[in-house]
Formats: sequence, C-alpha cells, structure tokens
Amino acid sequence: MTDQPIPPERRIESHALAERVDALKSTVDDLKFEMKELVKIISHLARIDERQMQSTATTDRLASEMDEMRKELDALRQLAPTNAQTAVWFERAVIAAAAAALMFMAKQTGLM
Repeated sequence: MTDQPIPPERRIESHALAERVDALKSTVDDLKFEMKELVKIISHLARIDERQMQSTATTDRLASEMDEMRKELDALRQLAPTNAQTAVWFERAVIAAAAAALMFMAKQTGLM
C-alpha cells in the first residue's frame, strides 16, 4: 500500500462524520443519564405504591374492626334497658336484705 494524500473533500467528509459520531455519542450519554434518572423515579414510585397498598390494607382491616365493634355496641344497646331493669331489681333486693338484717338485729336487741 502506498501512502496517498487524502483529498480535501474526503477530509471534510471525514471531519463531518467525526462530528456526527461525537454528537451521537453525546446523545447516547444523555440518554443513559436520563435512563438512570427514570430508573430512580420508577423505583421511588414502586416504594410509594407499596406503601399505598399497605395503607389500604390497614384501612380495610380497621374498617372491618369498626364494623365488628359497631355490631357489639348495637348488641349492648339492645341489652341496656334489660340491664337497667336488672340494676333496679338488684338495688331493691339489697335494700330489702338490709332492712331484714336491721329488723333481725332490732328483735335480737329488744328494740322491737
């Protein structure tokens, strides 16, 4: 092979081609950087989605527990009048027992 000088138009084409390759390399580097940023953002979104799913599960669990508590409260409310009547009967029974005990003591001590 003989060393022949490169014609000027070939040098210009070669230089233009080198500039295009450099521009493409710069574009590819920019794309790589943007892809890394997108990966970070997607990872962050995945963590947010996971937290959201946990929050939703907790909210559902709490709603279920509230429904159970509401049912128990309704049952207690239905028993409340019965409990109030029972309390009155118990109070009267205690008063009657106390009165009987006082009468017994009065008879034993001769007050009656």
